[in-house]
Amino acid sequence: TAYGTEHSFTTTNVFVPTVTMGALTGITTNTATANGIVVNDGGSGPVTENGFVYSMSPNPLIGDPGVTKVSVASPGPGIYSYPLTGLTAGTLYYINAYAVNIVGTGYGTATSFTTFAPPTVTTTAATSVTSSDAATGGNVTGDGGNPVTARGVCYGTTLNPDITGSKTT
Repeated sequence: TAYGTEHSFTTTNVFVPTVTMGALTGITTNTATANGIVVNDGGSGPVTENGFVYSMSPNPLIGDPGVTKVSVASPGPGIYSYPLTGLTAGTLYYINAYAVNIVGTGYGTATSFTTFAPPTVTTTAATSVTSSDAATGGNVTGDGGNPVTARGVCYGTTLNPDITGSKTT
């Protein structure tokens, strides 16, 4: 058996990037701000993409059905944020941070959040109705996850009046 020239080489440990999912901020009925940190690049070259994946199913991963992926403009190590928009009110979402290098995709630990829902109210029937007055009111039965900042009664001569018309506060 013939052998060629002996060569030595050193291997280095290369991994996917290390990413941490931060707390969500600014949650409203249809928006939230996602926050993450690329802790390191995994030792195998630069981070080429990072951002967030989210869905209504636990543990979202890139390419899974129903998962939305959003990338930040400037990838790389450090803190990053992304404003999520177009979310559905009163909905539970699962989200995770991700980062990509030449080895593959690293994920943080998925977390969940619920967007706020509009407040729920009931209206009491009008009583003491005269030609110019009526007594009515309502009851806030749920705040939707946010403090109620105004309450009152909408009224008008058409069906389903809203706050763009006549109202009390």
